[in-house]
Amino acid sequence: AITFMPESPRWLVARGRVEEAQHILEKTHPPGDNVVEIITNIQVDMARNDSTEVTWKDVVCPEPCHRQIVCLAFLSPSPSRSTAWKPCS
Repeated sequence: AITFMPESPRWLVARGRVEEAQHILEKTHPPGDNVVEIITNIQVDMARNDSTEVTWKDVVCPEPCHRQIVCLAFLSPSPSRSTAWKPCS
């Protein structure tokens, strides 16, 4: 069965709506799951990720050791394009 989750508990916790996140987790998790522990883990993970913020510059201008890999990924032709190419007659 697919469970519908109206708003992500992580999104709710990020906006300080912890009680709503707890209520959604109680509805979507099996009885007996420690929902408070799940919310605590979300908060710890979010605090850890806030300290290492990624900017667009980090994505577009990677470290020199990764620059070649990124260039190859974007500039190399895909196999489907290179094998399907036929010159015009």
